[in-house]
Amino acid sequence: MSYSDIGALPQQVMEEDSPGFHLDLVDEYIKKDYMISSSGALIDASEAVLNPSNGIIDPSDSLTYYEEETMPVSSVASHIPQEHAFPYPRPPGPPIQTVDRGRFNFTAKVTNNSNKKYLYSEGLNKVYADVNCDFAVQFNWEPIAERMFVRACVVFADKEHAEKRVECCMQHRHAPNVPDNIRLNILRSSRELGTQGVYYHGDPSSPDSWYSVVVEFNASTRQRTHAYKFACKNSCSTGINRRSIQILFTLEDIDGTVYGRQVIAARICSCPPRDCRKDEETAGIQRSKKRVAKPDAAKSKKVKIETLTNQGDEEIVTFPPVQVVGHNVVTAGLDIMVKMMEHGKSLKKDDPEYVHACNISIENLKATLEQYRRDNGL
Repeated sequence: MSYSDIGALPQQVMEEDSPGFHLDLVDEYIKKDYMISSSGALIDASEAVLNPSNGIIDPSDSLTYYEEETMPVSSVASHIPQEHAFPYPRPPGPPIQTVDRGRFNFTAKVTNNSNKKYLYSEGLNKVYADVNCDFAVQFNWEPIAERMFVRACVVFADKEHAEKRVECCMQHRHAPNVPDNIRLNILRSSRELGTQGVYYHGDPSSPDSWYSVVVEFNASTRQRTHAYKFACKNSCSTGINRRSIQILFTLEDIDGTVYGRQVIAARICSCPPRDCRKDEETAGIQRSKKRVAKPDAAKSKKVKIETLTNQGDEEIVTFPPVQVVGHNVVTAGLDIMVKMMEHGKSLKKDDPEYVHACNISIENLKATLEQYRRDNGL
């Protein structure tokens, strides 16, 4: 069907057997005066209607008529074969894994945060995440005056496994009422299923059809971010089976033309900080640490201790702010203080004032120690 055949429809619609067929090229709605049969023919709505059970025109059915809002695309989408789903699916066969920013300078980077459920190593260009943990990826490309799509596809990184498709293991693929091309894909969008602008591709019956998730982005902004999550672990024996994987991100238009490609390695594990640290140490990469400010030499010569009572060794003192190197030193020091006061209290049971003062100090130290450990993940 050519553009001239469509007449009142706003954009071009091609025949289903054409490689360039796209449902959403009809725009968001189909004009009320027309309907499309399962063969792709354009039919006058006044003469026939679309039968939801088989997607064919049946004049004997009662006419379902849409007024000014007209028929939504979703009413026709369910009758279009999966291989023609919008947007255009990627070509069959192993995806190209070569990094290429392309003409629009396309980049992709995982954004780090304080959530220890996932980490991103810039030195390794690798994301470490627990299963079902949301991690955000920021995409950038030069402004384009049209809507664009980012396709994410997980592949095996090693050449000896690159010809095989990555699938969820037997345990993690069980998901009721979820299409096969989604539940077998180990990478999912963090958005709920059915969210507008998120599409899943991949034919489980075809080993040459790689699973991918495609996200549509607005052309009006330069920085775009989308959250993803993994549904299976590297250690799953019937899935990834400890093989190296990576995510391919491709910038595409509605016709599937690739304008840029980025690759980010990935590891799905129960303890991202541990595995990230181990891989960086193996690669000789020194992770940046927070610098400890050096104390002022002039001020560190004297330490003033404020005396609240004047009772010899039973004085209650308050330390000024001090800097200590190492979490273990802090926790060990506080633990020793608590034990020493508990010992002193046991030696002076007959002194109620001393016991009372020790109890207050011990409770305060224990609370401080617990809070410190909690804040620093110790």
